[in-house]
Amino acid sequence: MYDASTNQPVSGQLPLNATVYDTSSLTHPAGPTATGTVTYTFYESGTCTTGTVVGTPQVVTLNADGTVPNSSDQGPLTAADSPYAFEAVYSGDANYLGGSSDCEPLAVGKGLTSITTTVYDASNNLQVTGTLPLDATVYDTSTVSYSASPVPTGTVTYTFFSSGDCTTGTVVGTPQVVTLNADGTVPNSSNQGPLTAADSPYAFMAVYSGDANYNGGASDCEPFSVGKGESSLGTTVMDASTNEPVIGQLPLDATVYDTAALTHAAGPTPTGTVTYTFFSSGDCTTGTVVGTPQVVTLNADGTVPNSSDHGPLMAADSPYAFMATYSGDGNYFGASSACEPFSVAKGTAGITTTVYDASTSQPVSGQLPLNATVYDTSSLTHPASPVPTGTVTYTFFSSGDCTTGTVVGTPQVVTLNADGTVPNSSDHGPLMA
Repeated sequence: MYDASTNQPVSGQLPLNATVYDTSSLTHPAGPTATGTVTYTFYESGTCTTGTVVGTPQVVTLNADGTVPNSSDQGPLTAADSPYAFEAVYSGDANYLGGSSDCEPLAVGKGLTSITTTVYDASNNLQVTGTLPLDATVYDTSTVSYSASPVPTGTVTYTFFSSGDCTTGTVVGTPQVVTLNADGTVPNSSNQGPLTAADSPYAFMAVYSGDANYNGGASDCEPFSVGKGESSLGTTVMDASTNEPVIGQLPLDATVYDTAALTHAAGPTPTGTVTYTFFSSGDCTTGTVVGTPQVVTLNADGTVPNSSDHGPLMAADSPYAFMATYSGDGNYFGASSACEPFSVAKGTAGITTTVYDASTSQPVSGQLPLNATVYDTSSLTHPASPVPTGTVTYTFFSSGDCTTGTVVGTPQVVTLNADGTVPNSSDHGPLMA
């Protein structure tokens, strides 16, 4: 039996897709040249008794010199039907009895395959290159390469990993088994996604099962990554007395709080923290940070809790400003809000006065006697806080309308007490009619 590709006797296991033919020779005692026929039978078994006869047994007529023509080629041969066997039977003639050869078994080995994979972005059906955007969806494709024939059968198993090396990390979902198409092509995997940056990198790997003719094999690991999404943070300062957004100048003694809203591209709900910083300046860079910046944790639905109240606020430290900063998380980059300045107006204070008779320390009522001495008192009215500071100037006129007549002496300036009360004026007198 010979390998048709080399015309050398078959030795050991033949490769998949090999073609063979059989040869035979007759031996006999000295005498006339043998005539007759030889019948070659090719079996899909290694015993020449079991299995199926391949094709029709081939009958060849001995050459004039008694040699036997070769059989025709058998092949290409598959591992699935291996082992095979040849047997030759001589018919005999008028001078010689017929006879059979030994059974000649031969084996065909499985062919080698290779499997390659390519990951695709499901949003555009393009091969994944570089970093995918947050919330992307992907699928894997694979190709089983093999020798010319036969077409491979069997399955491919796609495994999706939340790691970039196909060994560590978690297998995402259940590995998916697909059956090769009749033409040997491999169906794509199902979609995987939406994907998060927090679990990135990911990887696909495909494993071919092999079949009766081909050995199985695994693809290389195909890692890819998903990038973080952008986020933005908007804030609105609210008047705590009305729970309405601050518009224009706030009144003295107002109390405010800040609110924040986080916006992001489609994807998982953001987590992390927002830090509210309150400044006694209008630009969020100069001035003093009021208190300790407040850190709040995002709610489960991604909304941001409000800041605590700040106030009562004074015009003396105005303008103020809020700024909020988002920490970011495994899926989103951090972000800062714009600076939100606002101002507090001065309050309106009222001042009332009462003239006292210095001899009785009682308010002046009616006409004073000649030679009397008087002093003035005053009181400031203002909102609840803060305590006013500054000065009060007492002016004493020699007229009854504070506009005509002469100012008596130098107007007297007194500084308000720590509790906001006003010291009395000095005495004026004795007074003349």
